[in-house]
Amino acid sequence: MKPLYKSSIINTCADYFIIAIFIFLMPYAAFRSITLSGQTIGGVYYLIYPMMLILFIRPLYMLRYIKVYEDYILIQFFNKKKILDYSEIQSVRQVSGFGGIDSRWLSIKYKDKQTNKIKTILVDPEIYTKKEDRSSRSGFGYWRNELNITQFIRGKAIKYNSNYLN
Repeated sequence: MKPLYKSSIINTCADYFIIAIFIFLMPYAAFRSITLSGQTIGGVYYLIYPMMLILFIRPLYMLRYIKVYEDYILIQFFNKKKILDYSEIQSVRQVSGFGGIDSRWLSIKYKDKQTNKIKTILVDPEIYTKKEDRSSRSGFGYWRNELNITQFIRGKAIKYNSNYLN
């Protein structure tokens, strides 16, 4: 069965790679600065680096690759696969990603049946496809429009989950 929508495998891998580079580049830059100049950077670095780690590690932990089918969503994280029913979805919204002004991530909040906890995943969907038709349209503010994948998942979630949060 062919998925109706899916994540961009290239963008998802690039997001992991870019975040990892930032995480490891910051301490290296501080080390090089200290060894080359002989001076310490000061207390500001010790405040900024932990905040940057939190800023970058959280999306890295939540980022997933998905395939959207008519009856369910298949979530993949390395070798792990999980089937998410539309009745489990609590909310779907678009958030800005790291990729620039046309980057739109999806934030999908769902209730895990096994643990009975609310979980959130981030998805970097394919946006330059015939289904999204983003490449043929341009103009200021177009990137703010909601993606078709978002509308599809939200529509299914509202249909199958009476407790869906708008």
